[in-house]
Amino acid sequence: MATAILTTAFTPEPVTNEPMYCLFAPDGNWQPMTLSPDFATCVAVMNLLAQHNVGTPFARLIKQGYKILPVSVTAVVTGDENTAFQKQA
Repeated sequence: MATAILTTAFTPEPVTNEPMYCLFAPDGNWQPMTLSPDFATCVAVMNLLAQHNVGTPFARLIKQGYKILPVSVTAVVTGDENTAFQKQA
């Protein structure tokens, strides 16, 4: 008996100027893993990563000069769900 895989074709709309928050290092480099829809979630992500020894707690980062800043994010889909599995040139 054959099993059919159902897929729904859709085209995601671009995200344009979505307000978010992100951690920035003292040298100005952004830390994309902390990109969050609000300030509290940004702090929570950092503390969760620190709990699992993947990052530094929020309080220590602030003492080191890091800042959470509001950002405006624009994202445009440039592939499909299989793109990440394709061999990169």
